[in-house]
Amino acid sequence: IPAARENLVRAVHENGDFLKVGILGARVLFYELTKAGAADLSYKLITRPEYPSYGHWIEVGHTALAESFEMREDGAMWGSGCPHMFGDIKAWFIRDIAGLNWEGNASGRFVLHIAPHFIKALSFAEASFDSPLGIVSVRWERDPEGILLKVSAPEEADLIVELPAGYSPAENPPACGTFTVRILET
Repeated sequence: IPAARENLVRAVHENGDFLKVGILGARVLFYELTKAGAADLSYKLITRPEYPSYGHWIEVGHTALAESFEMREDGAMWGSGCPHMFGDIKAWFIRDIAGLNWEGNASGRFVLHIAPHFIKALSFAEASFDSPLGIVSVRWERDPEGILLKVSAPEEADLIVELPAGYSPAENPPACGTFTVRILET
């Protein structure tokens, strides 16, 4: 699979760093690019103001998801506004950018898997949700000394922190609960 992901990154670059996928490809493209170590490329594809991209929709004044990246000649979107087909993008921001992943394990305990990607174009990212054990939140932000990662989680949840290549914590984060840790670029 690493070779396939490398081919995917190369194909996107060969296409001028533009999207060239339909509904099914848009569902997995950003996750696979991120797994290939190209989270910044995913973010670029999503936010660029040129067609085709989510950013282009914003650029032309759309306030809802469209059914297609293609638009009619009058600039309007095809079909209804806000279909679910391109909506998984929000999960990519929560899971891969902020790094908030909540899952169970075989013992029945809840596991909070913190796996952020520090997109260079962003100064911070954050996500939270109300879990069965209480509110869980993750926030990372850049400052002059590096990146500050803040996690708030119930003591009953196990924590796993996984950082992208090129980053390491200044100190080991705890295995449960709330913490703040400095992340250094290595």
